[in-house]
Amino acid sequence: MKNFRSSVKYGVAVSVLVLMGTGCETAGTITLDVPGYDIVVTPEQTTDGQTQLDVSVNPVEGSVPTDDGQSATDPQEGTDVGTAPSEPEQPSEPAPVVGSATLSWVAPVARTDGSPLALSQLNGYRVYSGESANALEKLAEITDYTTTSYMVSGLAVGTHYFAVTAVDVNGIESGYSEIGHKTIQ
Repeated sequence: MKNFRSSVKYGVAVSVLVLMGTGCETAGTITLDVPGYDIVVTPEQTTDGQTQLDVSVNPVEGSVPTDDGQSATDPQEGTDVGTAPSEPEQPSEPAPVVGSATLSWVAPVARTDGSPLALSQLNGYRVYSGESANALEKLAEITDYTTTSYMVSGLAVGTHYFAVTAVDVNGIESGYSEIGHKTIQ
């Protein structure tokens, strides 16, 4: 009978794959060195020629990390393997709420000077946003003039202001639409 020995560090997941079929010679006992546990895998030949694995996992008394933060000892080497993790600290403030806003508008039918504007003369839209109605910055460029809505996601807690402009095929941009706002609490 062959004996195999494998060593792993504390906290590392262990998996063993033993491939055996009918008529195969039994490979022998596999002992895994996992600090705090005795793990033995023993292949056994059955009466019908199959091989089954007997797996034995036994904690070594006094060497398994505890929930009270006490130090655990590696039974193989007698060395300190660290302190069990403590409860995670609770944040003093709740995490910021993240929200979204969906903007929608109607395509313009006239220029700012009152002359008619055909849809075929539109190139698209620009969406602006900011934390103040007086300090908006370009957020998105929409190059499909048939698109008349836009969703803004990832908004932090606070009040957010939005406006949309139209851009014609010559690159001329209109003034802001009415400025809208949304408050995320």
